[in-house]
Amino acid sequence: MPGKINGETLDVAIIGQGIIGLTLALGLIKRGVNVKVYEQASSLRVTGAGVAFTANAIQCMNLLDPQIVDALRSVATSNGDPANPNDYLRWVDGYSSPAGDDPLEEKLLFKLYAGTKGFEGCHRAHFVEALAALVPEGVVHYSKRLDKIYETGGGEKVVLSFHDGTTASADAGKFFTLLGLNCQSQVLTGKGSGRL
Repeated sequence: MPGKINGETLDVAIIGQGIIGLTLALGLIKRGVNVKVYEQASSLRVTGAGVAFTANAIQCMNLLDPQIVDALRSVATSNGDPANPNDYLRWVDGYSSPAGDDPLEEKLLFKLYAGTKGFEGCHRAHFVEALAALVPEGVVHYSKRLDKIYETGGGEKVVLSFHDGTTASADAGKFFTLLGLNCQSQVLTGKGSGRL
């Protein structure tokens, strides 16, 4: 049954409102899972540079939730020639002599098919904003800087302790996406005092 384990609704906490956190949230919401996203910033403040996604990455996004791909394409541009939408990654030898008569031509070492439309790229901030617009109200909680993660016993719930003194609980730690090395280390290894 979607969103349930042994007949009980699954509660998942996601730390961080970036591309990964929001795409995971949308995929889980689509499957009926209760999701809460905890973000340390006080509001949606996105920064970053250009990002690009391959055809395989876009297929994965589509499997999570087709709306994710729609959000990407609403802000993205694709590389290549519109008349020939197939694109390739090309590795060239820029240190040796030209390959032909053209002095700017470089010897092609390797060519890898990148799919129709190749890479679809955008500014990270624009994509995060488009994803955030798809997340239902009440899912994202701001000003929630994670301080500590600990188990309540019996391995059934984990408790998240935030810097503002509040706590939240969620089902097993294996359902978390924790985008911070200290968080990842603590959850994946089970070592440490619980302090981040």
